[in-house]
Amino acid sequence: MKNPSSYKSAAAAAANLVAAANSTAPGKYVAGVSNPGVDWATPAGSEAAQAAMASGLSAAIADGRVKAGIARAGNTKWAANAKAKGGSTYGPQLAKSAAPGGAYSAAASQNLADMQAAYTAAEQASSAAGFSGNMARQNAYIASMHAAKLAREAAGGR
Repeated sequence: MKNPSSYKSAAAAAANLVAAANSTAPGKYVAGVSNPGVDWATPAGSEAAQAAMASGLSAAIADGRVKAGIARAGNTKWAANAKAKGGSTYGPQLAKSAAPGGAYSAAASQNLADMQAAYTAAEQASSAAGFSGNMARQNAYIASMHAAKLAREAAGGR
């Protein structure tokens, strides 16, 4: 067993962590995510994993661990972490999402295309005036939007 007095001080360990976080860690993180070597989604999404997660969460709620963790963190810690961690990334992530090819831009483009297709389907459904024509157009629009949603979900989107 190693004598704890030979360990680095907490301040030295923290300084090493900060140095790594600002130099090599970001590249290592991206490389690890880019080439994980294992499939995490299949086992994590399995029925057994979902059941284990539900069971563990239920047990943590039942024995008070979730409530105790929330109490330990409290509003002050939550707000401080949200500001420190989220504040610096919120704007850049929004900008990245809104940029051409970003997640927001892609989703907005798809939604607008779906709405245009639904509008066209509604126009073609009926040219009749009055209640029956309105209902035919509304039903065509709704059916088109629902079909687009199902297609997105089948492709793995929302």
